[in-house]
Amino acid sequence: MKKSSLIITTFALASFAFGGAEAQAVVSSTHTSDNKINFTSGEGVVTPPVNPINPDNPDVPNPVDPTDPDNPGTGQDGPLSIDYVSNIKFGEHKITGKNIAYKAKNANPFVQVTDLRGASDGWSLSAKMSEFKSGNKVLRGATLAFKDGVVKAGSSS
Repeated sequence: MKKSSLIITTFALASFAFGGAEAQAVVSSTHTSDNKINFTSGEGVVTPPVNPINPDNPDVPNPVDPTDPDNPGTGQDGPLSIDYVSNIKFGEHKITGKNIAYKAKNANPFVQVTDLRGASDGWSLSAKMSEFKSGNKVLRGATLAFKDGVVKAGSSS
């Protein structure tokens, strides 16, 4: 308590002694400094999968898809890499002889790409479907469609 009283008293005395006038400084010169930074591409970096729902939040744990728990990611490294690709699971269904649409069991299947090239060259991603097979039997006429795809940046830059 004594310490705070002393500080207040000292400030009051200083204000009285200087008459409460503002102090002003005169700029005598200015100088511009030369600042540089160089970036190199991210060689040898393996980016682990991030949560596809909230990629900006590093506190949210890496994704673990309950329908694909053994998928750790691709392990690819380099300045441009595909880090993760969901294995899409459709489950087991009885053959009906009719055209039927099946939805993936995965709640949020996703692909994660990392670009550490620093060149703003851009990139594109495409997918190709192989035949749907069960053993040596092929499901003819099957198609795969991705609806409502969303691109989410892992950083604002």
